Amino acid sequence: MYVSDDYRNSLADYAKEELVHEIALIDPDDNIITDGHEPEWDTDETGRLALAEDINFSIDEGETVAGWRAYQNTTTSGNEQFGASLPEESYSNDGQYILEAENTYIEHMLCDI
Repeated sequence: MYVSDDYRNSLADYAKEELVHEIALIDPDDNIITDGHEPEWDTDETGRLALAEDINFSIDEGETVAGWRAYQNTTTSGNEQFGASLPEESYSNDGQYILEAENTYIEHMLCDI
């Protein structure tokens, strides 16, 4: 199966412009534990959509970070678009978590059907 880079780039551009307006962190039960942050995105020529810069989140005492999710809007249920698990990190005091841009992306890839 062939899919052009233009097609994959169009998918990344559409996600950036229409689907993903906030990123938030989640706990092990998939509950949102931070405020949503509006991300700045970079795209490349192969359909990859990646954070342009790190995002610094405030974490409340007692929370455990287990992943990140990209949403259209964090206050509307059922609009999770994509995300990934992270190594779990528990907070015994209020703290900060930095979601690193270099490790935060989605890549539209080819697959055989």
